[in-house]
Amino acid sequence: MRFSILAAASAVYFAAGTVHAQTIIPHTVLQSGASGVTSKTYLGLDAQGTSLTAATLPPGILSTIGGSPGPGRFPGLWFGGNSQSAVYRFTFSSPVTFAEFLFTGHSKVGESAETLGNFVSNTGAVLGTFLNVQNTTWDGTTLFATDNDGRAVLGFTRAGGASFSSISFNYNVISGSPAGTVIERMRFTLESPGLPSTTVPEPSTYVLMASGLAALALASRRRRA
Repeated sequence: MRFSILAAASAVYFAAGTVHAQTIIPHTVLQSGASGVTSKTYLGLDAQGTSLTAATLPPGILSTIGGSPGPGRFPGLWFGGNSQSAVYRFTFSSPVTFAEFLFTGHSKVGESAETLGNFVSNTGAVLGTFLNVQNTTWDGTTLFATDNDGRAVLGFTRAGGASFSSISFNYNVISGSPAGTVIERMRFTLESPGLPSTTVPEPSTYVLMASGLAALALASRRRRA
């Protein structure tokens, strides 16, 4: 019986593969720290001590908006508030397999308009999923506002579940002087949060394991006899 339990436990352990842990970064974290900077780092986001650095090169700028979510409120990390096109990059201290942004306050007011596009990871192109919360459209590469205060959720993965450490995008001023966009919430999935193995064995491996355990069980029965 002991060997049967061990065999079952081993199969469950390996067959499960990597167990992913997902972490939410709320507006209370994203709105913390200094405003009017080109780099911000958020420490200790999960039990593994993962950190996130948001950065841009001039003329990009990162600011914060306080308060709580609600109608007409945009708490979180604010970028593009100086109405200047720039690239923004978000880098995790450990590889991730998924990253998601809740963008809010995305602008199209009168003659002022802005877009977000060219989302890419440090290891290549990403696959995007889109949820229109309010007044936004997504053509597969670029986020547009159809009216003022657009809200959208964009999530990104790599083909085949490959990991990446950073994701960047272009903030583009299309016309006028838009007020910028806010990231109200982020979410990410670590590649392997402290697990000893991330590899699922080939079927032949299971055969060898079963053969070895069966041999041990037979030897044990002979000794008892």
